[in-house]
Amino acid sequence: MDKTNKTNRESKLQEMWEDAKKGQRIWRQEAVENYEFVTNNQWTPGERALLAEEEKPCLTFNHILPIINLLSGMERQNRADVKVFPRKGGIRIIADAFTSLAKHSIDLCHGDTEQSMQFVDGIISGKGWLKSDISYKKDKINGDLVVTRRSPFDMYEDPNATKYDLNESAKYIVECYWGDKENILLLWNEHKEDIEAYIASPQDEDMMDRNGKLVKKSDKEDRDPSLYNYRLKEIWWKSYKKQLFLIDGATMAFSPVHDSQKEIAKILVEKEKRQAGTQSRRPRYSLKEHIIEVLHITTMLGDMILEDIEDPYHGMTSFPIQRFCPYWFDGVTFGVVEGLKDPQREINKRSSQMLHILNHTANTGWIVNEKEQNTIDLLSEEGSKPGVLVIWSNHEPKKIEPNRFPEGLFILKQDDEASMKKISGLNPDIMGEGDKRTDSGIAILRRQRQGATISEPVYDNFRLSQRIFGETLIEMIRHSQVYSAAEVTQIMQEEKQEIDIEQLYKAMKRWAVGHYGYKVEQQPNLPTMRMANLEVLMNMANAGLPIPIDVIIEQSDIPNKEEIVQRVREEAQRVQQEEQQPARQTKGKASPPKMQSMIGKV
Repeated sequence: MDKTNKTNRESKLQEMWEDAKKGQRIWRQEAVENYEFVTNNQWTPGERALLAEEEKPCLTFNHILPIINLLSGMERQNRADVKVFPRKGGIRIIADAFTSLAKHSIDLCHGDTEQSMQFVDGIISGKGWLKSDISYKKDKINGDLVVTRRSPFDMYEDPNATKYDLNESAKYIVECYWGDKENILLLWNEHKEDIEAYIASPQDEDMMDRNGKLVKKSDKEDRDPSLYNYRLKEIWWKSYKKQLFLIDGATMAFSPVHDSQKEIAKILVEKEKRQAGTQSRRPRYSLKEHIIEVLHITTMLGDMILEDIEDPYHGMTSFPIQRFCPYWFDGVTFGVVEGLKDPQREINKRSSQMLHILNHTANTGWIVNEKEQNTIDLLSEEGSKPGVLVIWSNHEPKKIEPNRFPEGLFILKQDDEASMKKISGLNPDIMGEGDKRTDSGIAILRRQRQGATISEPVYDNFRLSQRIFGETLIEMIRHSQVYSAAEVTQIMQEEKQEIDIEQLYKAMKRWAVGHYGYKVEQQPNLPTMRMANLEVLMNMANAGLPIPIDVIIEQSDIPNKEEIVQRVREEAQRVQQEEQQPARQTKGKASPPKMQSMIGKV
């Protein structure tokens, strides 16, 4: 990149950064307060100081955290794995391979936990982020595909995006992280002079001290620059270019033509066209040009480009970062906490007022004659203590009668607590509470679903985010070399699938397979869903439907179920072979048990 193009690109990317910051300013203020409410910091410093000055209590009864825990617990109890299905005309073995590789990647990095953390971020702040990346920490050659939760406060998306899926309308996503001078110079030593010049005079709020506090340029002390961390911006953005495609008219498959092969492709297509003319048939191959997206990743320090990579994943155009928004309306996002903050404030204020009134009611004071100095001294020191003995001479001291406790405070507090439940949808059904403690898994699940109807938009958006994540994960597997053919072979063997690995590996990398060969969904993971599915299968089997025993066992949580399933299948094959033998060979032998009778015993 020449100097002029670099300057223009730096200006363009810096403009993206400024627009993203401006577009998220209001959301960030709300999000910071949301996390404070969840973490018991529900009074402002000014409110705390005022109450302390007036010697009034400052109570916090956190009703928001249990609601967050409940919604998060429901998500964790109903986790789902990535499941790839072949589309019409697709190949199932390829879909199964993608499913196995995706599960392997997620298992290696505890991806299910990372997704749950993304969910919690979303319901608290309104945005949860998940990133798929290639880490070379363990595998120095091919790397490992890892999934990590990203802090919402480190992410800035295009504020002009009009679709939930950022791949459909966003032009860029910015991820920020912090690095010290030593690490920055180690990674980009070719820019040493520019880096040191910038660190000497960084932009406002691009510097952080070791306590995690942002430092403005005007507040910077004359200290060693190595004692600070500096903001680095990783900008994922898209450009557009014309791409030539080779189309096979017989199969309607098409593949992109590299720029270096354009002339050769044109010659070959023209040659095939002439042959078709001589043979009085339609040409099989043709060329067509389309405009396509190209993904870029640019790392910046301030307004300076440190690294710029075009097409980092060799043809993948989806952002490797996915966003989850519990509520999303034409670009406006918010979480569950926003609607609960005002009732929570009222509960804290009512509780503090009630305690303050009770404190004063318990010790309202005394009326004492001014001549009873000994009594005055005694009551001043001991009057609030239980069992105090009061000695008086001529004038009996009288205790001041307290005012009647205002019942309106109780009513308002109860109303506030009821409002919390109504707004959040918290009720006994969603918590799985019932009269019968031995209810079946299906009954529990049914009540949870009925009670959770009010939260269904949240979970529906999370399922959409999971599908987008699954599609991106599969695309990264296809376009990167993170899984070699040998690794694919080993993983597929663990799944007990025998395949021609060379043909499978080539098919997985084909352009048409990625765009039209499969779709990504979810399948149940944790026990709640599996046990419900198991009970459904058992009811179907008891009703007489021919449900294979191995299918039922696979839905259970019994130990060594893989070995049991394998033995059941081997026994079924042996039974089938014996039944196919001539009657004379089986005469006098006991008939083997039928599979249906085995089902009835389960």
